[in-house]
Amino acid sequence: MEGFTIAGDEKQRACAKRLILEIVQVQQQRMLEEALPGELVEVPAGYKGIVFGKWGETLKKISAQTGATVIRKQGEVYIVGGTDEQRQQAKVQIKIIIAGARVRGVENEFNKFCCYIDDWKLPKDCKLKLEQAVQGDRVVIPGSQAQYRLKPAEDCGSQESCSPNHNPSYLSRLVNDTLESLRKIKHEMKTKEYLKADMWCHFGTTIIRGLDEEEDAEQVWTIDGATKKLEPSKEKDHWKTAFKEGVNLEEKILEENAWEKTHEEYEDYSSRHDLAFLTPCGYQVRFKVWVIKKNINKKLEDIPVPFTDVKNILDEIYFENESTRKRCRGWLVLPSRRYLQADILFPGCEFDCRLTIRGRTGMLLL
Repeated sequence: MEGFTIAGDEKQRACAKRLILEIVQVQQQRMLEEALPGELVEVPAGYKGIVFGKWGETLKKISAQTGATVIRKQGEVYIVGGTDEQRQQAKVQIKIIIAGARVRGVENEFNKFCCYIDDWKLPKDCKLKLEQAVQGDRVVIPGSQAQYRLKPAEDCGSQESCSPNHNPSYLSRLVNDTLESLRKIKHEMKTKEYLKADMWCHFGTTIIRGLDEEEDAEQVWTIDGATKKLEPSKEKDHWKTAFKEGVNLEEKILEENAWEKTHEEYEDYSSRHDLAFLTPCGYQVRFKVWVIKKNINKKLEDIPVPFTDVKNILDEIYFENESTRKRCRGWLVLPSRRYLQADILFPGCEFDCRLTIRGRTGMLLL
């Protein structure tokens, strides 16, 4: 180290030299990055920290995933290397991060997340355990986290032989959370014209993941104990969940509950296409395109608009292609605000369900 005199014993001098070398290398890297020409990626001020990540980890991850070189320079994001395709992928990744942060920021004002365990078809005082999810139940998530399903710790025989208990406290909490969400929507109606509520119940499989302690997978749990592990905590030691929609229903159930004919509002349409894109500023916008049937003896403008399906409209799409314009109608729409998401686990059954309550309008929801 020319120009430096370092006092101390040999071990102290070696440590000091390493530290000075690291500082010099960091400074050289900064000077190199500042000198590099690059493509500025516009990131709104409130989202720069999320895009940078702690110690620049998010930018490093984007670089590794896309092959482009993405750096922080003078408080901004620059792409300084990579092919055109790699650079485009990096921009999309950044926009996705911003769009996700925008949605979380809006929904945090309204959304309530709940998780319940229903003891239907479970014997009294049944204990629960975590079982490794089989291949058909697994969901695609980043990383290599183990995935589990919540099941009875002991076999209670066939599902029909288990006595239903119906935990009244779980049902009352679900009712209260639902009513609270509907009250919020009612309050919003005072300032938002045409605001309505959609309530959806999806059947599928709840996967538990992100266990911090391996021994969680070896324990047995009471229903109350497992429920507490599913509730978000400040310590962030709770179980994380992912939901995979879809169950195999018996054909007779579909036959008994299916409509005899298509609702007249949709009978002139052959299909619907749902697509999404990100604006340059990282807003997520969706558009729905309805296609009418061929050889139908009606003009497009005479066919009723399926407004029960098209919600939160920004604007109607104008198609430049004439043949497309004759058969298609499309609308730019915003995602609905979510007021409640309740995951309900049924350890005594093959499926779980997810209840969501969303606010929606027939026009733009500001």
